[in-house]
Amino acid sequence: MSIESILRTLRRSRLSSVVDDWSDAAHRFITSNALITFASISAYKTFSSSAIECVPPSNFPRSWSR
Repeated sequence: MSIESILRTLRRSRLSSVVDDWSDAAHRFITSNALITFASISAYKTFSSSAIECVPPSNFPRSWSR
């Protein structure tokens, strides 16, 4: 079963509330797109460059920052 057929089935089953208004639809749209955007940025930072770039305080010994 492909992802497309699963999504089509979920859309037909209407798991969401029947009394959705425009604000519910807008929040659902904005939230899902924001999550996808931030997940993409995080994945890009993880796989294209160094994932965590920390600057240790100057009072730490050099051996701790390696």
